Amino acid sequence: MVPTEDLLGKNRQGKLALKVTEGGVALPPLSFMAEERSSLYLGLLTAARRLLIVPLADVAELSKGKGAKLINAKSDPVIWAGCFTKKSILNLLIPGRKRAQPEWAFKDWRPYIGTLGARGEKLPKGCEKAEIEVASA
Repeated sequence: MVPTEDLLGKNRQGKLALKVTEGGVALPPLSFMAEERSSLYLGLLTAARRLLIVPLADVAELSKGKGAKLINAKSDPVIWAGCFTKKSILNLLIPGRKRAQPEWAFKDWRPYIGTLGARGEKLPKGCEKAEIEVASA
């Protein structure tokens, strides 16, 4: 997490704010107000469909060029990241599923709350190819 001011450059050439490993893909930045931080959660989903949710207040604010390990993903890339509150609904979008897609309220995604640097929990059976979308309640 980095303040927006640290991403703005004075020089024409700009500044390097993010380094992506070869073959990696950068996820789009998430924006929120500083006063919202204590009520938000950060969700991370890996390609192996491991989900880790941490309180955003636990994520350190670092200066540009520094980094923190959010999830122990080994060689497993993070394919989704999102910020949401306890009132948010997480929609699990399962390709090819004809019946209704699962919707998770706080009680459903609570078991996935962990600490920074943890591995995350596997999504339940039948959700191996699921993607996640955040809907406000």
